[in-house]
Amino acid sequence: MEDKIKKKNKILESQEFMIFIFIIVVSIVFAVISDNFSSPSNIQLIFSQVAINGICTIGVSMVVFLGGIDLSSGSILSLCAACSGMIVNSGMPLVVTILCSVLIGMCCGLLNGFLVARLRIPPIIATLASMNIIRGLAIIVTGGDWITGFPKSFNGIGQGRVFGLPIPFLIFLAVTALAAILFRYVNIGRKIYAVGGNIAAAELAGLNVVRIKLFAYILCGATIGLAGTIYASMVGTISASTTGSSLGFQILAAALIGGLSINGGKGTVLGSFLGVVLLGVIKNGLILSKVSEYWIDAVTGSVILIALAINAVQIIRRQRRITIS
Repeated sequence: MEDKIKKKNKILESQEFMIFIFIIVVSIVFAVISDNFSSPSNIQLIFSQVAINGICTIGVSMVVFLGGIDLSSGSILSLCAACSGMIVNSGMPLVVTILCSVLIGMCCGLLNGFLVARLRIPPIIATLASMNIIRGLAIIVTGGDWITGFPKSFNGIGQGRVFGLPIPFLIFLAVTALAAILFRYVNIGRKIYAVGGNIAAAELAGLNVVRIKLFAYILCGATIGLAGTIYASMVGTISASTTGSSLGFQILAAALIGGLSINGGKGTVLGSFLGVVLLGVIKNGLILSKVSEYWIDAVTGSVILIALAINAVQIIRRQRRITIS
């Protein structure tokens, strides 16, 4: 009985539960302010809007679990989306297009992993450099032109629905579920947590930290590569110079709100998922409430501060419990 009570209290005090409650409260507020917010069409729109950022956030979360960071996610998305459009326009099958985009994303992730793990360059500097390199490469590949005119079969991925739910959101759910399984039941997932929690202890335990970091960055790139194809299909036109320009900030915001720590070793995939949904609900609600778009970033920043404050309070409470026990 005591174990059940402790487990229940742990769930109620978790970051994920608090975010879930916050999503419900914010949704109720926006539903009162705007009649259109709770309409089925707008709910479907929210699902579509959070899908791309969500898939990318799950990928970047794998790096954040390590104590790393990836500022190049927007540039990787741009390159993969542009290449997907060019490949499918050349007459290649859809499966080949997706595989090529994922492979390109993996190569970008390998570059980041090599800079961080092998050359030991701080992640923020390494990914800032790769961000500009990859963005420049995307512009060179496309010649600075818009990529458009995709086949209808290709557009169906990003714009289609199954059982009333947007296909991109269903893919987001699938990616989240696979990532959750990876970190809970697969050995490499637990090793990523171990490296993020205490890299020195991980090295003493005999873990190959370099390989683990490389794996996380490559998997992150693969996930963004998948999102790139979906993004191209959803939007229908790609500009390599502007696509994903603010994606890095939005992803980090969602991850931090979801309870992940920049220092690594903390957080869950579910937290990242809920963080993405919360930001999507807030952004959609503010737009329907006719709030100036300039206030959206300010509100997002405020939500991040609140999330960090809650996170800090939880850490202090845990430390006090450990001290008392």
